[in-house]
Amino acid sequence: MISTLLVAYPWFSPAVLAVLVLAGPLLGSWLAGRQRLAWTFFGASLLPVVALTLVPTSREVFERCAVAWTVPTFSRVELCRDRGGAGAPHRSRKVV
Repeated sequence: MISTLLVAYPWFSPAVLAVLVLAGPLLGSWLAGRQRLAWTFFGASLLPVVALTLVPTSREVFERCAVAWTVPTFSRVELCRDRGGAGAPHRSRKVV
């Protein structure tokens, strides 16, 4: 649902980020002297998170994820190999 929105309106994500960057410090400075209101907003912001986390969905899951771990062998290329190979620039060490 969110990905469909972002594909249909590619300007939406940067616009929301810009609004948060511009409005966040202003709202924060306004709430600095109003601790009770700030805690009220904090509690209200936790309600959707708790509700969406704890309320189960009424759908059946048909897909499963399986994690496979492959053991490195001599015939496989290392995934985290040294990047300083033949094409990389050479860094010389100074011996003092």
